[in-house]
Amino acid sequence: MLSTTRNDCCFVFYLRSTDAIPVSDSSELIAEASEKLWELCWMENNEERVAIDLKQVVDDVTFTKRGLSFVDTPSNNLKGGLTWMLKRVMTTRGGLRLKRADGQWSVRAVQQYLRQVDRFLELLLCSVHITSGQPGRGSEITAIRHRNGVLQDRNIFVMDGQIMTVIRYHKSQSQWDKPKIVPRFLPPQLGQVMAVYLVCVQLFKEYLTLQVLGGSYSDYVWHNVQGAWDTGRLTRVLKRETGKRLGVGLHTLDYRHTAVGIGRVYVGESFSKGYQDDVGEVEEAEVDEDGEDILELQNSRTTAMGVGNYSVPMDIVKHLSVRSIDAFQLLSVAWHRFLGVDGSGARYVEPSRTAKRPLSDSMPLALAGAPREKEARAADPRADAIHRGLQQVLGKQDIGFRSVEQEHALHAVLEKQTPLIVVLPTSGGKSLLFTLPACV
Repeated sequence: MLSTTRNDCCFVFYLRSTDAIPVSDSSELIAEASEKLWELCWMENNEERVAIDLKQVVDDVTFTKRGLSFVDTPSNNLKGGLTWMLKRVMTTRGGLRLKRADGQWSVRAVQQYLRQVDRFLELLLCSVHITSGQPGRGSEITAIRHRNGVLQDRNIFVMDGQIMTVIRYHKSQSQWDKPKIVPRFLPPQLGQVMAVYLVCVQLFKEYLTLQVLGGSYSDYVWHNVQGAWDTGRLTRVLKRETGKRLGVGLHTLDYRHTAVGIGRVYVGESFSKGYQDDVGEVEEAEVDEDGEDILELQNSRTTAMGVGNYSVPMDIVKHLSVRSIDAFQLLSVAWHRFLGVDGSGARYVEPSRTAKRPLSDSMPLALAGAPREKEARAADPRADAIHRGLQQVLGKQDIGFRSVEQEHALHAVLEKQTPLIVVLPTSGGKSLLFTLPACV
């Protein structure tokens, strides 16, 4: 049973009759993770700290080649992270501690540094779990991959300047012959923390593990020699951090119950109105599209039962539905706003008041002249005609393109580009490319 009250400084939730949980903003948790990250880069001065312009990062979510991520996309110029970290080893006092007097790596110092990385990763895990939206299951978040694996694609993408995580939910795979997935978005500062970690520290950690300790690499963000961290690790971290910051130690299930109550009271009632039908195509046997609350969908439940399956088709990763992404993005943003980490300044606390330099200023290969994925465009005078044509062809008022590729292809057809070759998958909407132009 969860009840709520509100005082001048925070919300107070009662998970049980005696457990009062004061929920203030979560910016301090992210700020601490950010400070730990800069310590790993040996950046003591605020003026040294860098930032990655995520709006310039190009990320092709359909590219599933083994071992790659947005960090490896040539146009992003982010491949210099390891070189940058190795240079800091030789030019900073903290970095030099990893070396012996003879210039060789100190195994003991490297092991100590990697333990510091693990402590940072615990804060990062807790921050992602709490702030990106309604929490999924522990085994889902700890199994997030930062690059494509042999049998599984990565779970971290850059979408319109934000870090997006996509969680695969396999519980219904035996019944429906495919897993479901759901996207969540990190708040702005945490997105920067994740990006800088993946570009710089993760590569350096992997280098030390392979070259100095003789270990192996992993595609998981959170892992040890046995593989991905288990739910028990998340539970211990969550109890420690909630106990320190909220005064009540919550394990994974307790926090899920608490977050569900918070979302229903302070996010769901206002946010889900008007967006219930924006999830996109769903399977009728699993979800009643007309009655589902997107808040419940992101928490892996149907509204009626409180438990269930995610309702976004698996191919959302390869063929993004603009409506689905927008709907879940709005949910995450509403959650960020409630927690005070949306970057609006109302409750958000920036650990450094000094503006950070672009990463390209400190790393020669980082974002140097990288092209923007989306340049400003003049308003298309045919937009209204295209919208009306879509309504006419599809026979409904609530319409949208199935993928960004389909939309780009249609504009190319309307502009009479020749020669033109369009490759879309089965059910990707190819027929629209020759039926819609007749209505515009």
